[in-house]
Amino acid sequence: MPPVKIIHTRDYDLFCQGQLADPYPVLRELRNTEPVHWCEPWGCWIVTSYDDVQQGHLHSRLSSDKARITMNALPGELRIRVDGLGKHLALWVSHTDPPGHKRLRESVQQPFMAIMSRADSYCGDRSRLDRCCCAEGPAGCHLWLCFSSDGNGDL
Repeated sequence: MPPVKIIHTRDYDLFCQGQLADPYPVLRELRNTEPVHWCEPWGCWIVTSYDDVQQGHLHSRLSSDKARITMNALPGELRIRVDGLGKHLALWVSHTDPPGHKRLRESVQQPFMAIMSRADSYCGDRSRLDRCCCAEGPAGCHLWLCFSSDGNGDL
């Protein structure tokens, strides 16, 4: 287990359980005290700084291939039973590394920009944390858009 400073607060525990209505104060505290934090309940690192996340995306030793990592962690019999799900998740843009990521991103960029354009008319001011809206995309697909309070991508 990595050396970490464990935060023992009620809000942190609720955050780890996915039950905290407003996670941003916990994320801000982590960004100020432990910008790269090992979350034992999740079994993963939480990176709270936009710049650190960007650097991580560019680092060749880190991977976005969540499907492969998750599937490899499963017991053999279960891995076989959910193989189709693993193959499906491996096609998600957010779960792929370059060069596949670039190819997938480029294939969805134009439709996504059309949805964002429509969302502007629904949402108005995108600079407020509590500003979320739903935009209808192709074939009735709905996309929820939520924006950070400071507009720079940090939580």
